[in-house]
Amino acid sequence: MEPKRWYKIQNLSSGITDVSIFDEIGIMGVTAQDFLADLPSGRGPLLLHLNSGGGEVFEGLAIYHALRNRGNVTVRVEGVAASIASVIAMAADPGKLEIAKRASMMIHNGFAQQVGDANDMRKMADVLEAQTRNIAGVYADRTGIPADVWTGRMQAETWYIGQQAVDVGLADRVVDVDQDEGFMGVRELPGFHDLRISANTNTRENLADIRAAWLATSITRSAGRARTGDMNRASEIRTA
Repeated sequence: MEPKRWYKIQNLSSGITDVSIFDEIGIMGVTAQDFLADLPSGRGPLLLHLNSGGGEVFEGLAIYHALRNRGNVTVRVEGVAASIASVIAMAADPGKLEIAKRASMMIHNGFAQQVGDANDMRKMADVLEAQTRNIAGVYADRTGIPADVWTGRMQAETWYIGQQAVDVGLADRVVDVDQDEGFMGVRELPGFHDLRISANTNTRENLADIRAAWLATSITRSAGRARTGDMNRASEIRTA
């Protein structure tokens, strides 16, 4: 049986390639290679609808670089672009990174699931620190704000809602869902669907609850992939 894809790609009559990423990036054995192979060739306009809690770092980086190289890309954050999904959002052309008024972006340090001895753990810690700095460099390239500032914000695990993302340079403009016909409509995001987020989502306690729920779901999924043989590595580096 063909694995479920975490993305959808279609060519519109207008000539725009319409792409949706509405799930965890890199799950179910579907890789960035699969995603990129399904993208039409050429450099016509591409519109990416984004609502993802993140996924595997290197898969996300591969997509980011491919979209940057392709160009003519508009990104619309319609629910959340968390973790490595926020990096993919940075692939938008200058002036073309849009976020819904009530949508969110989240940045944080990378983390990993590792099996091994103390030396393996130390090596993995070095890799994680290097990849966190690497991702901070992506935000720095987009915003012009030094990478050291972004590493501090990642360490704190920082959330931005709508205009807040624009204010720090992670998005170019806020778009109105009700007035923009190009919106897909916010869909359910696996890992967040059981959460009831109240109006005071800026409290540290609520953000901690969101993180705990998402991590628990991600770990459960990764364990399932290991049991089914989809994940054949001893370690997996993630930002969500």
